[in-house]
Amino acid sequence: MTVASDRAEVALSVNGDYGYWAYYRRDDHGWQETVSGSGPTTGWDDPAAIEW
Repeated sequence: MTVASDRAEVALSVNGDYGYWAYYRRDDHGWQETVSGSGPTTGWDDPAAIEW
C-alpha cells in the first residue's frame, strides 16, 4: 500500500501470479474505494490528473 495525502493505492497479488490494484480516497467518512482493476492507474496520486 502507498498513501499520498488523501489517496491510497493498494497492490495485491492474487493466487501468487495475478496483479490487482485498488484505489481509495479519504473523506469525512473514512477511506472510500474509487476504482479497482487488473492494472495500475497512472497519476492516481495527483488530484490535478485524476479528480475522484
